[in-house]
Amino acid sequence: MKKEWKLWKQFIKEHQKSIFALFLVSFFTFGFKLFHYSISIDTETILTIPTRLFKSWIGIGRPVLVFLKYVFPFRPFNPFLAILVTYILFTIFTIFLYYLFYRKKREKSPFRLFLFGSILLTSAIYIEQLGFLLQSAEISIIFLIFCFSVLLFLIGQEEKKKWYYFFSFLCLTFCFGAYQSFVLLFITVIALLTFMEIKEGRGFQSSCAFVLPAIFICLFSGIGYIIGCKICNLLVHSNESVYLSNQIVWFKQPIMLTIKNIFTLIFEGYFGVFFEKGLFYGFVNLLAFLFLMMYLVSVFKRREKNKFLKCIIVVLLLFVPFSLTIFLGAKEVYRAQLALPVLVAFSVSFLSVSFKNSILSVLVVLAISNQFILTYQVLVSDYFRYLEDVSYANLLYSELKNYNILEKRVVMLGGFSSTSPLIIRQGETLGHSFFHWDLYFETGVGERASRFMQTLGYPILTNTKEDFQYAKNFEEMLEVFPNKNSILETEELVIVRLS
Repeated sequence: MKKEWKLWKQFIKEHQKSIFALFLVSFFTFGFKLFHYSISIDTETILTIPTRLFKSWIGIGRPVLVFLKYVFPFRPFNPFLAILVTYILFTIFTIFLYYLFYRKKREKSPFRLFLFGSILLTSAIYIEQLGFLLQSAEISIIFLIFCFSVLLFLIGQEEKKKWYYFFSFLCLTFCFGAYQSFVLLFITVIALLTFMEIKEGRGFQSSCAFVLPAIFICLFSGIGYIIGCKICNLLVHSNESVYLSNQIVWFKQPIMLTIKNIFTLIFEGYFGVFFEKGLFYGFVNLLAFLFLMMYLVSVFKRREKNKFLKCIIVVLLLFVPFSLTIFLGAKEVYRAQLALPVLVAFSVSFLSVSFKNSILSVLVVLAISNQFILTYQVLVSDYFRYLEDVSYANLLYSELKNYNILEKRVVMLGGFSSTSPLIIRQGETLGHSFFHWDLYFETGVGERASRFMQTLGYPILTNTKEDFQYAKNFEEMLEVFPNKNSILETEELVIVRLS
C-alpha cells in the first residue's frame, strides 16, 4: 500500500489544477444547495417518521443505509450536514474513480481528468440521486467505498495476493447493501478497465485472467448481500418488500413487446437528445456513442492484433450500462442509472483526447456546458418549487387552523402544482411539488403533503386510505381551495379540495 500511496500523491501533484477546477464545477452545480435550503420528495419522511423509514429500507434490501445513519452523525437528520458531506465526497468520488483508470496507463492529462469529472458532476442522473437528501450523504460515502473495492481488486491482480480480493469482496458487498445499482456500476467499471487492457494489446487469455476474478468477487458479493439482507430482516422483524421484484416485467407482457421496449430504451440512452430526453441523455451521450464508433472504425483501418476482440468489447460496452434494464425488461428510474454517466465520461474523456481533434474538443466542451446548464436549471427550479410549496402550505394552514385539526385527520382531494415562471425545468423528482406528487396514490397527496407541513411545524394529522375513499364522496360538494366552501369538517375528518 505504500507504493499505492506514493502513486496517489504523484497523481494529485500532476493534476492539482484540474482537481481544484472540479471542486469549482461541483460548487456551481450541487454546491448551489449549500446556500439555498430546500427539501424534495421523500426527505419529509425522514424528518417526521425516521424509524418507519429505516425499517422500510431494510425491507427493500438497503440495510447499509440504516447502518450508516447510526454509525455517522446523520441521526437525527440534519439537511445542512447531509448537503455538505455530499458535496465534498461526491467531488472526491469523481477524482478517485478517474484515478482507477489513470493507474492503468499512468499518463498525465489534467484536461482529461477535467472532462471526466465535469461530466459526472453535472450529470442530471447523479444530481437526481443525490437530490434525495435523506440518503445522499450515505450514498456519497458508499461511492468512495466502491472505489476502494475496485482499487483492492486491481492491487490483488497486480501483486498476485488473494487477500486483497477478500477485502474487495467485503467492500463491494457493503455497497450492494446500500443501493443495488452498484452491482451494475461495478460491472461497467470492470468492463471499462478490460477495454483499456485490450486496447493496450492484451489478448483473450490475459483479458480472461483479469475478468474472471472480478466476476467471482461480484457473484460472492451478491450472495453475501442476499444473506445479509435475510439476517437484517430477521433481526428487525421486517418483511421483504416486493419493491424490486415488481419491477421485473418479463413474461408479464408479450415477449416481443418487452424486447422492443429494451432496445428503444437503449437507443434513447445515446440519442435521447432527439426525443426530448436531453436532460438525462444529452449531447454528451451522443458524443460518447460517436467516439466509440470512431474507435471501432479506426480498429478496422489499422493493422493490429486482436481486432475481433476489440470490436466485441466496444459493442459490449454499449450495452453494459443497460444490463439491469435487460434483466428487468423495463426501464430503471433515471436516478438508478449510475453506470451510464460513467461510460459516457470515460468514452468522451479518454477517446476524444486520443483523436486529438480541436473541433471535437470544442464540441465536447459545448456538450458539457449544455449539460451543466440543464442540471443547474433543475436545481434552481427545485429551490423555487420548495418556496412555492412553503407559501402554499402557509396559506393552507391559515385556513385549516380554524378547524379541529389537532384531533381530526386532514384529507386533501386533488393536488396543487405551482405555475411560477421561476420553475423552468423539472427532473425526475426534483421540481415536483409535495402537493402534487401522489396525485394518483391510494391516499392522495395528503399523506406526503401533511408530513411536509409537519416539517414546517404545522400539526397536521395524516390521513389513511380509507379516509381518502370516504372523502371522495364529498368532492363535488366542495369548491377549489382557496375559494369559499373548499373545506369541510366531518365527525373524524377535515376535508379540503385542492383541485
